[in-house]
Amino acid sequence: MAPPHPQLTLFVDFYVQEHLIADWKEAHRPVWDHCAKEPECLLFDVFEDPTDIGLFRLVEVWNATQQWFESEQLSKPYYATLWEKSRPTWRREVEI
Repeated sequence: MAPPHPQLTLFVDFYVQEHLIADWKEAHRPVWDHCAKEPECLLFDVFEDPTDIGLFRLVEVWNATQQWFESEQLSKPYYATLWEKSRPTWRREVEI
């Protein structure tokens, strides 16, 4: 029997300063769109907590390993300007 396909599930929490939420979304939307179209991406969704203003959770499921994700996916050109635009607006936590 062939081994199962690898699957990576990420839960990424961003805590965005309330007055910078629009800037954060503007910086991230193009990357979200690109990620959702990647052939390895099985699910990509963004949740905004209505009871905790500024808390966002990205849920991502990839048909890939963590090593592939870190070396291949995160080096895609559409990430190039994301961090510069986005980093001043948040802190994040990642679960794998």
